[in-house]
Amino acid sequence: MADALAEVARVVVEDHEGPVATAFEVNAFPTFCRVGEAHAVTTAGFDLSVLKDPIPA
Repeated sequence: MADALAEVARVVVEDHEGPVATAFEVNAFPTFCRVGEAHAVTTAGFDLSVLKDPIPA
């Protein structure tokens, strides 16, 4: 899944206590996050459907 997503998004794969997981307070895997222009999480969830709304280019 990470390889497929890497074509269209920044993907981080790490252990559950890694630096990114810790920074975003991730407590379950997989977790999907959308980070907005203000560098804050705007959407997060455990299923890709949380990211269904496209972001304009």
